[in-house]
Amino acid sequence: MSKANEYADLKRHIKQLEEDNPTLAVLAFNASKVAVCSATAGRAPADAPLKRVVYKAGSDEIWLELVQGGYSWRQGTVAWNSNLVAIDVRPGRPRFELEPVEFVEVPH
Repeated sequence: MSKANEYADLKRHIKQLEEDNPTLAVLAFNASKVAVCSATAGRAPADAPLKRVVYKAGSDEIWLELVQGGYSWRQGTVAWNSNLVAIDVRPGRPRFELEPVEFVEVPH
């Protein structure tokens, strides 16, 4: 599947999450199932509220920009990979900003 199709699917998924859960933050989760060390076993995966989704048409890449400050995911920008990143909501994680996730398409 091209990243353009993934971007369209991701956009629909996020908009549906926002519509179905208007008071909850849309979160990006570190969903890597490659390895789990004993130090992190049983802990919730790293996550952060999603701020912006950027599709770079020239390089066929999708980047997620995360809200920074006090969240367990240290990077501010993460490359989209459906095997490593999950997008969802969690009960008890309210949306503090009323702005929806922003979608940006750039040609380069």
